[in-house]
Amino acid sequence: MVKFKGIITAAIFALSTFLYATTAFAYDMPETIRVGLEYKYKEVTSVPISNKEISIGYEDKDEFILEGAISAKNSFTVKVPSGTIESLGEDFSSYEKAADFALETEDEYDCDAFAVFTGDEWDVYVSNPSKSIGKSVSSSKIVMLYDGSDAVAAFDGTYMQVKAEDNNGIITLSDRSYRDVMEFGRYSGKNITAVNVVDFDHYLYSVVPSEMPSTWHEEAIKAQAVTARSYALTRMGVHSDLGYDVCDGVNCQVYLGYTQEREAVNKAIDDTDEAVALYNGQPINAVFFSSSGGGTDDSENVWANEVPYLRAVKEINEERREWTRTFTASEIETMLKNEGINIGTVKSIEITETNEYGRVQKLKITGSSGSHTFEKEDCRLFASSSKDGSLLSRMYTVSSNSVTAKSSTETKNAAARVYETYTEVVNGYTLVLPKDGTIFYEAIELNTSNNSSSSNNSNNSSSSSSSSNNSSSSSGAVEGDVFVFNGAGSGHGVGMSQYGAKGMAEKGYTYEEILKHYYTGITVE
Repeated sequence: MVKFKGIITAAIFALSTFLYATTAFAYDMPETIRVGLEYKYKEVTSVPISNKEISIGYEDKDEFILEGAISAKNSFTVKVPSGTIESLGEDFSSYEKAADFALETEDEYDCDAFAVFTGDEWDVYVSNPSKSIGKSVSSSKIVMLYDGSDAVAAFDGTYMQVKAEDNNGIITLSDRSYRDVMEFGRYSGKNITAVNVVDFDHYLYSVVPSEMPSTWHEEAIKAQAVTARSYALTRMGVHSDLGYDVCDGVNCQVYLGYTQEREAVNKAIDDTDEAVALYNGQPINAVFFSSSGGGTDDSENVWANEVPYLRAVKEINEERREWTRTFTASEIETMLKNEGINIGTVKSIEITETNEYGRVQKLKITGSSGSHTFEKEDCRLFASSSKDGSLLSRMYTVSSNSVTAKSSTETKNAAARVYETYTEVVNGYTLVLPKDGTIFYEAIELNTSNNSSSSNNSNNSSSSSSSSNNSSSSSGAVEGDVFVFNGAGSGHGVGMSQYGAKGMAEKGYTYEEILKHYYTGITVE
């Protein structure tokens, strides 16, 4: 079992994501990961806590240090303070002693007083006193805990952490529940962001079933678990300037918390025993997507750089998920104009280059006043401004249907994706990646009337080629007033196909064999 140690929790710069050791496999897997809950609780003025019994504390050397336990009479809310704040300059050794003195202060001065942890000791602060009774303090880092309208505790200069003492230790923030520890910090000195400090595999418990159906074969789920774990390691620290390692959205990996967990997935993750996909001893950028339609692609045919473990491979047993999109010539002309391309009335479309498995690399569209050739991902993204968005993949052929003109898509329930990109250095390779991170599982049903579960269905694409030099061409330009794109698969096509992993698992392949098929030259340790 490989161990990882010294994962950098700083932003990824132009060198490497990881701190290398002199001996191979000399790293420890991080015990926890800090997940910023950006979907709802990023830079907000208040965060509700549904639990009635909580403990409060702070983090020291990756450990939760308990400072007090509180029961709610009403309901807890974490808030940013407002108005004047004064410190009484007292030192107490415990939350309970400071809270008792706060009650005495309220009785004596008829003001709002509360216990405050300042990093070493407890003090008592008052808010908006009718007359000054202490020393004015800045409120820019204070986070306050309320029970109803009563302030019951605050943290100043140290981030407040909360654990649930009820509900089996699951903490709930309004509509979502989470394991382990919740931290509330004003990391930018402004408003509050909620950060789930969660065991690394507990993080995967939620991420993996957000990416792949829990009913799929166990070995496919294990493969997804290892890709998610490996990818998370390459993302650690990307949001460190905001106070956390990763976010809970598609820029990292979708993290929905405890209620997303499924028992079968948890077991599969546990059974992988912290396994990571490695290339030259370092975790890989384990990108994946929904389905390829017959074969994957090299990284440089989608993004900017050649990555040695992201090489095109032929599918072994992927369910062929077919789709059809139909456009009139005028619709394509409009789409091109939306991209700033004006070639007049569209006359013909020609696939001029594919990879060895039929994935389109160059698409030439000719009009009455010129032509334009799309390359790589633009061969599907050119349709992004259409009603149903980009083509689902680049595994397609083009034909003409001038008899039955249809101006609407025939794709069944397909959720289109438009990718913005960002540049990042991962393990020494400069990658241009989609802003959507690695989230390419689509919980949709495509037109699968021609599906076959045989292991040979990856050969059925009429656009496949025996060429191995990315230079196969179409038989000629397709002319007409209506153009039909017949395709298969969904996603960018680099790395692991999720439906391909499912098919391999159903044929008896192990998760390690699946990973080594899709990621060239890796080890799984």
